[in-house]
Amino acid sequence: MIELNQLQGMLTRPTDAVQGRAKSLLEAARDAGAQGKTGEAAESFQSVLATMLIKEMRRSLPEGMFGKGPGAETYEGWFDEQVGQSMAKCNALGMDDMLREQIERARLQVQEASEAEEEVA
Repeated sequence: MIELNQLQGMLTRPTDAVQGRAKSLLEAARDAGAQGKTGEAAESFQSVLATMLIKEMRRSLPEGMFGKGPGAETYEGWFDEQVGQSMAKCNALGMDDMLREQIERARLQVQEASEAEEEVA
């Protein structure tokens, strides 16, 4: 749940809030992958990637979708994030299988390395 002071900070620095949310989603993806939850990790990563893609595509428009008022950037950031999450849920980028394989392969490599360290110690 977002607290009032967090919301106020997001309204004054919408790009910082979007970047912070992207960073937290990437961290969540890394943690989920480390725990063997490859589906969650793949979806989180796709969400961040799709959000960034939508944001850059929207920037090419001559005028923002929400006008040029003081809250326009905030609404645009929320819009980008929601579209990115929706794209990730339905695998619109078609990256789900590849990401799951890569995450699982990385998780197994880390697991094998830690087991090898334990044997040596």
